[in-house]
Amino acid sequence: MFTAQLADVRFRGPGWPRYDAFMAKETLETSLGSIWIGDLSSGEIRIWWPYGSRAGKLAVGILEGKARWHPKSKGWYVAAARRDEIYEELAAL
Repeated sequence: MFTAQLADVRFRGPGWPRYDAFMAKETLETSLGSIWIGDLSSGEIRIWWPYGSRAGKLAVGILEGKARWHPKSKGWYVAAARRDEIYEELAAL
C-alpha cells in the first residue's frame, strides 16, 4: 500500500496537470535503482525516475497500457483504480 509524507505541489501552465492540493512523495528503492512516486490529490499517482535508470526501462514495460505519459512533466500518471496494482508491480523490480 502506498504511504508517504505530504508536500505542497502546484503545476501551472498550458498542458500541465493541475493539482492544487497536497501531494505525498515517496522514493521506491528497487534492486535496479530508485523510482519516485507522487500521490496526487486526485487519487492518481505520478511515477518518474532518474534519466537512464535501469529501473525506468523495466518500469515502462509495466506502465504502458496501464498509465498515461505526460511529456511536459516527464512522468507517468496512474489512475486511482490501478494505483495499488502498479505500486506492487514496481516494488517487485
